[in-house]
Amino acid sequence: MPLDIKETSNSYNVIADLPGLTKQDVKISIHDGNVLVLEAERKYDNKVEGDKYYREERSSGSVSRSLVLPDNADHDKISAKFENGVLTLTIDKKPVEHVTEKIRTIDIH
Repeated sequence: MPLDIKETSNSYNVIADLPGLTKQDVKISIHDGNVLVLEAERKYDNKVEGDKYYREERSSGSVSRSLVLPDNADHDKISAKFENGVLTLTIDKKPVEHVTEKIRTIDIH
């Protein structure tokens, strides 16, 4: 699943090419609080008993991508649009005052 990730002043945009799929073939979820998971599955079940195929190049199967979201991504403000085989996600950024830095000091023994 080829994709682009773009940052604008107020959001992150993830654009994924999923040719031949419909929005019903795609699942989007958040795992572990900050991992965006995109899953897609293509099924071909239109074979007819007795038909003879000379070539079969179209594949079926599933694909997934996992992306760790930045700390300032607002997980509650994610929108998705699927048009002409292209999935576009818009992930709003949190206002600067709501972003907390996660710094952890490691002691040396």
